[in-house]
Amino acid sequence: MQDTTMALAPAPWLGLPALRRWQQDMLGELTRLQAEQGDLCLSRIGPRRVVGVFEPGLARALLVEHADRLERWDRVPRVMARYHGARSLLVSEGEAWRRLRHGLTPALAPRALAPLGEGIAQLAQDAIRGAQADDAAQAAIDIDRLFTRLTMRIIDRTLFGPCVGALPPHAEPPWDAVSQAVRLLAGDAMRALFRPWRRPRWWPGRAAAAARQAQHLVDATVQAGLDRWARAPDAAPLLALLPPAERLDNARSLFLAGHDTTAISLAWWTLLMAHHRSAVDRARAELQQVLGGRPPTAADLPALPWLGATLKEALRLYPPVPVLPMRRVTQALAMGTVRLPAGTLLRIAPWVLQRDARWWPQPEAFQPERFLDGAPLAPRGAWMPFGAGPRVCIGQHLALLEMGLVGAVLLQCGVPEPPPGSGMPPAVLNVTLRPQEPLRVRLRADGAMP
Repeated sequence: MQDTTMALAPAPWLGLPALRRWQQDMLGELTRLQAEQGDLCLSRIGPRRVVGVFEPGLARALLVEHADRLERWDRVPRVMARYHGARSLLVSEGEAWRRLRHGLTPALAPRALAPLGEGIAQLAQDAIRGAQADDAAQAAIDIDRLFTRLTMRIIDRTLFGPCVGALPPHAEPPWDAVSQAVRLLAGDAMRALFRPWRRPRWWPGRAAAAARQAQHLVDATVQAGLDRWARAPDAAPLLALLPPAERLDNARSLFLAGHDTTAISLAWWTLLMAHHRSAVDRARAELQQVLGGRPPTAADLPALPWLGATLKEALRLYPPVPVLPMRRVTQALAMGTVRLPAGTLLRIAPWVLQRDARWWPQPEAFQPERFLDGAPLAPRGAWMPFGAGPRVCIGQHLALLEMGLVGAVLLQCGVPEPPPGSGMPPAVLNVTLRPQEPLRVRLRADGAMP
C-alpha cells in the first residue's frame, strides 16, 4: 500500500458481497482485515474507497490533529436523525454542532457532575438490593436488564430531575417496555445503515409498524420528562442551556445515548468480575479500607485505583462503541508515505486497537493491573472507548462517574459469581457492543460488607 493515491483494486459486484459480510460480522471482518493487510486496510463500498486505520498514533492523529479535514460520513447522521431528531447534538454538523457542544460541555464536566454522586449511589443501591430481593430462588440476575433500568433512571433524573429522592409511582415510566423499544430501534438503525435505500416512515409491514410504535414510546417517555422538568427546571439545570426549539431533540438524544453505553459497559464489567474472584476480593478490600461501609461519593473515586483499573480494563475488552462512525476526508491529507484523497472514508475501530497484542500483551486476558500507576504505557490511541478529538463522547465523564459509583455499590452489596458452566458470550455490534445471549450473574448477598 505504498501507492500515494491508494488506488482501488477491482472488486466483484462493486464490493456488495463484502458489504454483506460487514453487516453480518463487522467485528470479525475488521479483525481479519487488520491481520491480512496491516495497519492501513483498503476496501470499497460501491465506488467509495474505505481505509481501515488500525495503528494507534495514526488513528488518534486523524481524530485530533486532522479533525478539521474530516467530517462524518453523511449516511450516519441521516439515519440517526430519524431516531434522535435533526436538531440533536449527535446529528448536527458544522456551526450548529459547535454551538451545541460548547453550550453543553460545561454541564457535563466532572466538577458539574460531582453533586449527582449521592443520587446515583442511592439509585444504584435501591436497584441492586431490589434485584437481590427478587432473587429469592437464587436464580441468576439478568444484569443487562438491571443496569439498563438503572441507567435509564439516572439519565432521567439527570435531565429532568430531581436527582435525589423518589418519584411518585405514577411518574415512573415503564422502563422494561422503554428498554425493549430502544433495543428494537437500535436494530432498525443498524439495518438502515446497510440498506441501499431509505425506508419512508409510512412503510407498511410488521417491522416498520413495530419501529413506529417503539419510537412513539421513547418520544412519549422523553416528553413526559420534559413536562416534569418544566414544572421545576431548577431541579436539573442541564436542559436550560438549550434553546426551547432544540430541547426535545437533544433530550431524546441524551436519553438514548446517555444510558445504553453505560448500561452495557457495567454489564460486561460485572460478568468479567464474576469470572475473576481475585479481582473482586481486591476491589472489596479497597472499598472497605476507603469507605468503611458508607455509600461512595464522586470524591471517593480517585482513592479507589483498583476499582477504576477494573472498569478501564473492561472498557478495553468490551468498548461500548467498538467501531466509530466513519469519517470522510474533505481535504487530501498525507499519512507517512500514503496520501488519502478527498472523499476517502475512514474506519477506526477501538475493538481492534484495544485487542492488539503489540500494545496489550495477552490481549484477551482480563488484567486490570495494566491501568495502575507504574504499569507499562500503551501508545496514545490504543485505548479510546469514548473516541477522541472534538467528537469525543460528550457524556464520557458522566459514564465514568456512574460506572465507578454503581460498581462500588454492587461490590458493597455482594460478590458477583457466574452461573455454573457459563462463560463470556460472543459480542456483536448492534450500535453498541451487545452480547449474543443475556448476561447473568449471581450476586451472593452473604458476602456483603457491613
